[in-house]
Amino acid sequence: MQVRMNLLIIIGVLVVVDARRYSSKHDNIDIDRLVRSPLYMEESAACYLDRRPCSKMTATLKRAIPEIVNLACGKCTPAQKYILRRYLEELKKQRPEDYAAFRHKYDPDNVYFVDLEAAISVNKTDI
Repeated sequence: MQVRMNLLIIIGVLVVVDARRYSSKHDNIDIDRLVRSPLYMEESAACYLDRRPCSKMTATLKRAIPEIVNLACGKCTPAQKYILRRYLEELKKQRPEDYAAFRHKYDPDNVYFVDLEAAISVNKTDI
């Protein structure tokens, strides 16, 4: 009976932990290919910075960005951490003004971004 109860508790904890993750629906996107596209970088930055309408995928992410920043990607899968890291790296490199605007919009007091960047320092081999 005790073993059965422990198993039920473990299963319950795993379900709660899994519910605290973002959907992995887009975890398989080829972010390395996407960030090489100047058009993608321009359109996604414009979405996140309220300059243009968003695509369905970028709109989904945009809704989550405030929480992602505040929680240092605490609900992200390893793949999502890698995707965000690559996107921010390329945004900073290709569109530094948009990178600064992104940081200011989602962390105006500069409180969370350092922790976020540390949390998403995931390499592709870590996925």
